[in-house]
Amino acid sequence: MTFSDLYNRCNDPDPEDEIWSFVRPFVAKTAFGVLTRITGLPVFLLDFEPPALALRFPKEHIPEEARSEFGNDIKKYRAWRKVLLDCQSLETGQDVDGNYVDGLNRLARLFVHATSVNPIYYLPTLLPEGTSPCDLTRTGALSIDAGLEGLPRATFRRALGVLDKLGDNDIARRTGLLPCEKIGPLPRVFDHAYHAKLPVRLKRFRDAQERPLRNAIDFTYRVATMAGILAEDSEASFDDLLRPQTFAQLENIDIRALGFERPNEKTYRVYLQRIAFRARNGVPQSQVAPDEPWAAAWWRLSKQIADLHGGEFPARATIVRKHALADQLAPVDLTPQWFQAKAAELSEAQSKHFRTSAFFFDDLAGTGIDPRELPPAGSGFIRKRARKARVQAPVT
Repeated sequence: MTFSDLYNRCNDPDPEDEIWSFVRPFVAKTAFGVLTRITGLPVFLLDFEPPALALRFPKEHIPEEARSEFGNDIKKYRAWRKVLLDCQSLETGQDVDGNYVDGLNRLARLFVHATSVNPIYYLPTLLPEGTSPCDLTRTGALSIDAGLEGLPRATFRRALGVLDKLGDNDIARRTGLLPCEKIGPLPRVFDHAYHAKLPVRLKRFRDAQERPLRNAIDFTYRVATMAGILAEDSEASFDDLLRPQTFAQLENIDIRALGFERPNEKTYRVYLQRIAFRARNGVPQSQVAPDEPWAAAWWRLSKQIADLHGGEFPARATIVRKHALADQLAPVDLTPQWFQAKAAELSEAQSKHFRTSAFFFDDLAGTGIDPRELPPAGSGFIRKRARKARVQAPVT
């Protein structure tokens, strides 16, 4: 790369030129002037293909040819060297340093933040021998992370975050110093899925569910692998968790014997119930109505709702049903006063979900559900915003 074009732009800097966001024109021009005096060449003859400039002027010491300008002032020398290599990096989009640590530090300082160089500096000590950051994949990063703990693990994760941020920058990507794909955030150390990686099919199913069921699947699968019920390298699916023999073994496990204090035994039983409930699509499993009249009424309505929704009972409908069953009330016993009182008892977040569930039952009117099975006066709640009507786009 020759510096003549950039030198000429220093004389009449264009405010729209992105390079001046990183280097001031006067500073760059001064650095080029020093380089011409050291080399004895005019600017238009200065030609350094990366990483030739960095190798000719190493950061560790001042070469003899530069001592006439800097003497023994290593700090001043490094500042000059930094300006030149920053300009070269910004102009060429190449690795101008010749080693990935200095190269990534330069990119991190330029495009992320000055403090982001710290985790990059320690990254070589955390990678397996012979591995460079550009070789990293998410699978490899997870494997490395599993062998770390404490400060080294935190540093490794911070370094991955810097690499991912650099992945958004065109210049940084062109250097070839980054992984081919973003690594993405790693699971939290206390997540069950971190300790027991879900098989592909089970994870695909799990990711499509709501958070309560996701939590249940994560912990139950971890218990299953720790207890030897499922092999860690198995290609288990959600159906495999529900096989009669497997599920019976899961129900008979004392998780305290596996060393768990949190979640406790009661929560584990709730997790198993969620899995079993989802397996039957949220529809009561028994084909016989319960003896209690309020429970029998919910049993009938749940089956109608499931039929209306392709055999699955919507999760948002379970909230009202849960509170009504706790109060031993059938759907027809639910009044606007009950809905208002129940919402007032709940926290703000819970009340919001409860209102959403109530609106679901309001919307069942006229859908084919037996009106005698529904709350006769609805919930009494009023939507803050009316639903938008579909408007046909004008023909152009």
